[in-house]
Amino acid sequence: MIDLPKNTENRLIHAAQDEGRNLAEFVDRLLDIYLEDKIDAEHAVAAYQAFIDSGEASLPLEKVIAEHGV
Repeated sequence: MIDLPKNTENRLIHAAQDEGRNLAEFVDRLLDIYLEDKIDAEHAVAAYQAFIDSGEASLPLEKVIAEHGV
């Protein structure tokens, strides 16, 4: 069992209720989201480092917008 400040525990309980889940399911889902985000961030750092290491030139935002109509 984890000891949480009462305010934090109450916020978690209310958030779980708002989502229609019990507290354990809600916290488990929060942990899943956190771990997925952490992995995504690690992949982004690795991809950015690979780009930097490649020496490839970046493109100005204006050129990307002009070419892709974004």
